[in-house]
Amino acid sequence: MLTWTSSYRSLVTVLEYPSSKVAFAAADGLNEKGLVINALYDGETRFPDETKSDKPRLGILRMVQYILDTCASVQEPYIVN
Repeated sequence: MLTWTSSYRSLVTVLEYPSSKVAFAAADGLNEKGLVINALYDGETRFPDETKSDKPRLGILRMVQYILDTCASVQEPYIVN
């Protein structure tokens, strides 16, 4: 599981996703710097099998929280490792 340290406080709406390893995830939110994210997610979407990769994965349901926790502006998510 990918982990990180939050740099900014945030307020998010949470959706329940019981069929996932992560039961709850941020769907929309804003952080203390004013960055706002609204995620659109289609649960029927199928992605290529990435289980063969040894790189840490960050699913869409965690990406909202990650960006709000680590980025202060719209430009920053493009340069985050």
